Amino acid sequence: VSYRPWGLFLLWVRRNRLASAFAAAGVAIAVALGAVIVWRLDRERAAALDHARAEEARREASERRGLVDRDLIDARWLETEADRLWPIHTVSVEALATWVEETERRTLLLDDRRRALGRADLESVERRTLQEAVELLARLDRILPELRRRLDWARRVRQVESTGDEAWKAALADIADPSSCPAYGGLALRRQAGLAPIGRDPASGLWEFAHLPSGSVPSRDPAGRLAIDEGTAVVLVLVPGGNFRPGDLGPEPFDQDDESQPDEAAAGSVRLAPFFVSRFELTRAQWERIGGALPPANPGRPTDPVALVSWEDCETILGRAGLAFPTEAQWEYAARAEPPGEPRLAWFAGSSRLFLRGAANLADLDFARAAKFPEGRFDKDLEDGSPGPAPVGSFRPNRFGLHDVLGNVAEWCRDGYGAYDEPCRPEDGERIPALGRGAPRVHRGGAFDSLPREARSGARSTALPAARLPRLGVRPARPVE
Repeated sequence: VSYRPWGLFLLWVRRNRLASAFAAAGVAIAVALGAVIVWRLDRERAAALDHARAEEARREASERRGLVDRDLIDARWLETEADRLWPIHTVSVEALATWVEETERRTLLLDDRRRALGRADLESVERRTLQEAVELLARLDRILPELRRRLDWARRVRQVESTGDEAWKAALADIADPSSCPAYGGLALRRQAGLAPIGRDPASGLWEFAHLPSGSVPSRDPAGRLAIDEGTAVVLVLVPGGNFRPGDLGPEPFDQDDESQPDEAAAGSVRLAPFFVSRFELTRAQWERIGGALPPANPGRPTDPVALVSWEDCETILGRAGLAFPTEAQWEYAARAEPPGEPRLAWFAGSSRLFLRGAANLADLDFARAAKFPEGRFDKDLEDGSPGPAPVGSFRPNRFGLHDVLGNVAEWCRDGYGAYDEPCRPEDGERIPALGRGAPRVHRGGAFDSLPREARSGARSTALPAARLPRLGVRPARPVE
């Protein structure tokens, strides 16, 4: 009996230890469950964060792709427009200004797009698209200065044209008056876009016009001669039309072209409409102003004729400037400048090569001294003072006022090479043989390294359209609108 309370106490302690153990176990289980819950919540939060980051990355990638796609669409359109905004005198100043503004805005993104290419997280498709966009924007950045120059010229053309109304009225009235300009037979001309009247040449009596996109309008000195410098525009002569038989006239008694070749035998005649042709060969300065790159292998003075330009080069550059090749028939008609009813001569200067003194830059004593050619490859009776190409206009002109139609540089024509008995187009006489685009093209007039017989007005030569020769240039022409 005396020990019972103590026994009860011991029993209480034993029971409480078990409860403590259970309590401790419960706490441990609760802690473990809490840790698991926290771990799971952390995992869920991390997964949600990863998902959000992935979504953000996908959204950013989508936005980048959208930006790049817009870059591509805009850059492709701007590149296409750059090739379409020609010729200068037919394109509105506003259209060019819009192009320049949009291209400047787009090319500002070029550095940002280049930096984006360095991102490691770019997908392969996205990287290729971005690379294409960078290349397109870089091309636009390279042509932007040229378009700025084009815009500047378009503004100048508009300014000159806006002040030329009275000059055009006087020119059109004079050309339409047979008593004043009998050569044109009362031609009813209308105002020609991109041209400014210079006036009638006092020697030829033919009207001359400045091609505004190619330079400034030249003035005349007291003697009536044009003052030509490196900034001068192409001077176009309005050549009257007429019936013409190109080539050698054969057995007719007045034919004195006794050096003619079989492919020069004339066939039918063509009725040529009036047309414009340049008084001078296209100069290096003019070529550069209308968008051509000067050949680095052929240095020269700004007023030297441009050379080392292919037919394909000329087709592109002249077309951009609103100019064209003369056809072979137009070239020969303008080069001969024959008075009606007078004998056909080998050269406009006369029937003998001795008449070429002062009229042509050919293979002469000066050329032989400079080039050290073997005996017989130059004419010892001629000495023109120019061993190579001379500045345009250095030699006396023909009756139409055209300089250097004999020698200096040979001149591309529009036609593919074909016989004179093949059909030709009315109005301009272009002969279109049944050959491909890569077939040889005609060039006429001879060059500084030509013998007199090779520079006859009827002599024909050919070269492949891709050929670039230091003796071969171009004399621009333009149809009458």
